[in-house]
Amino acid sequence: MDDRTRMKRDAGQSVRTFNTQHPSEIEGHAAAAAELAQAVDQMELLTTQFETGIREAGAANEEKDRLLGVIATGYLRPIAAIARGNSAFDPGLARRFIAPSRNSDQATYIGGARSILGLAAEQKAIFIGDGMPATFVEDFGKTLAAYDAVVTLINTNHQLHVQARAELGVVGRQIMRLIKRLDGINQARFRNDPHLHEAWLAARNVAWPTATATRTASKPKGKQDSA
Repeated sequence: MDDRTRMKRDAGQSVRTFNTQHPSEIEGHAAAAAELAQAVDQMELLTTQFETGIREAGAANEEKDRLLGVIATGYLRPIAAIARGNSAFDPGLARRFIAPSRNSDQATYIGGARSILGLAAEQKAIFIGDGMPATFVEDFGKTLAAYDAVVTLINTNHQLHVQARAELGVVGRQIMRLIKRLDGINQARFRNDPHLHEAWLAARNVAWPTATATRTASKPKGKQDSA
């Protein structure tokens, strides 16, 4: 989530708290405050979905990398080595069990692994006789199935955080629109109450720095406005 979106969420939370502490019977204020509270609740939910999607996709990518390592070192390489070792008895064996290149795209790589699994299942006695576990075909198949599952999980969580990011932008704009409406109402509401007027400005200025503060921050040292 970018800083602008986060600031809109923070502003909405701040104004929602202010509205709870300073309710009003003004019709427009009550309606805007209720809509803002719903929008902030939605933005908090979307933030959770966005962050969860990124976190879960990251964890799933790590698991995918681990499974690719297992596929390569636990199955493809030893199968290819055993095939080469038996090529004196079957000259075509080594050619049929060449491991796919890790430099190819992952779909091609996994497709090649599936082909080798199918061939190995047909001649598993050779590989078991030279040291592969008796269940290596089943275990290899389970590893490829786990890879498929983790890729699906990555895609699902990627879609989750992309969708949440888009919706965050929409809800963030809605929150800022409602804050502007409440600002107009509260400027009139607190025109004779400096304390509450300043409290309101502090609440809404989480995402809206005042022009004076912006000018002051941008001035070189030694050129600040005099008191």
